[in-house]
Amino acid sequence: MVAHALCPDPVALHRYLTRRLGGLRAIHTLETAPVLRTVKGACPLAPAAAPRPSPRAARR
Repeated sequence: MVAHALCPDPVALHRYLTRRLGGLRAIHTLETAPVLRTVKGACPLAPAAAPRPSPRAARR
């Protein structure tokens, strides 16, 4: 299995690995590969704003 977790700092990553995943009896071993910097992503970082209604729709 491969998982992707976004953690704000190393403490949060450690807590996730030891408490959340480490508490699962089905998981026996873990391997991690932290990504320190992402140069390019496939999606925007912030959620997109809701589309504005067109002026015609507002008159109806």
